[in-house]
Amino acid sequence: MIASFGIPNFGIISIAKNKENTDGLVNTFTSLRLLLGIFSYIALFIVVLFISKNSETKIMILLSGMFIIINAFNVDWVFNALQELKYVAISTVLKNLIYSLFVFIIFIIFNNNSIYFVPISLFFGYLVSTIYIFCQYCFKYKKRFSFMWRLREYKSILQKSYPFFFSGIFATINCNIDTLMLGLIRSDFEVGLYNSVYKIVSILILFIGFVFTPIYPLLIQYHNEKKYKELEIILNNVRKIINILAVPLGLGALIINKEIILTIYGSRYKEATIAFIILMLYVSILFVREIYAYQLSAWDMQKKYLKVVLISATYNVISNLILIPIYGLNAAAFNTAVSELLNLFIMKK
Repeated sequence: MIASFGIPNFGIISIAKNKENTDGLVNTFTSLRLLLGIFSYIALFIVVLFISKNSETKIMILLSGMFIIINAFNVDWVFNALQELKYVAISTVLKNLIYSLFVFIIFIIFNNNSIYFVPISLFFGYLVSTIYIFCQYCFKYKKRFSFMWRLREYKSILQKSYPFFFSGIFATINCNIDTLMLGLIRSDFEVGLYNSVYKIVSILILFIGFVFTPIYPLLIQYHNEKKYKELEIILNNVRKIINILAVPLGLGALIINKEIILTIYGSRYKEATIAFIILMLYVSILFVREIYAYQLSAWDMQKKYLKVVLISATYNVISNLILIPIYGLNAAAFNTAVSELLNLFIMKK
């Protein structure tokens, strides 16, 4: 997150508003991200030197972080802004396919059990994926990358991208603090139960990207060009799609929750049923909330967005400290849902 510092999100807005200057923006943003990536990996290396972990863990952390620097050249945000999403899709498929193939060949065919090959495989997946999407950008738009050393521009970019960075930090807290506190306060067994249902939630959350990623640049463009009628049409259609997705999810969780848990995981996981119901309601709330979140982000109201997620993250941390020791995984799910309800209410307001 430090290596990106919200720059890709700010880049989407910048290109959507000024497509003629795409080349200059890509060179400047990529150069800055490259410097941030080098700084981040050096910082990671220094931290690893001083943490009280065994050498195997330290090596795993450093290997897992190798992609940080090459990620600077991942220009998927450019294709998102230009609504050329097929290249982003191919890049993602390449990354996961190569990662899976490497792991399969090393662990299954060669029967090598060294855990170091997992982050190394992921690194090669990232590397091929990044090379593919960067070369597609260069060939399709006939551009060449030139490193830009522009400290004044860097400062301006960081000043405008920091709300995205901190919003990402607080959103990450919201998404992970429940699992973290369950592990610290309760037991690994409850963490396992909670993560089992959260995997279903994570898959469903992917559908939000399917809906909003293609229309996000249009929200920016139409608002910038004051095409409010077109904007209203898009948003009304999005609301219909979101309702079609969100309402059945919430109702389905209430009606057939036990059947879903027992079918997917078996009877050992029946204790996660209540948490599953709450988290499915959380997904429904999240779907609706994103209508307002994307609008705030697209319309240069990132600082307001940042304040909202700061409030919900603060609530999430405090309420988990109070309730998880008493109610366990059900409290973690409840607090996650309530924090999202807070986001929805304040963002809409």
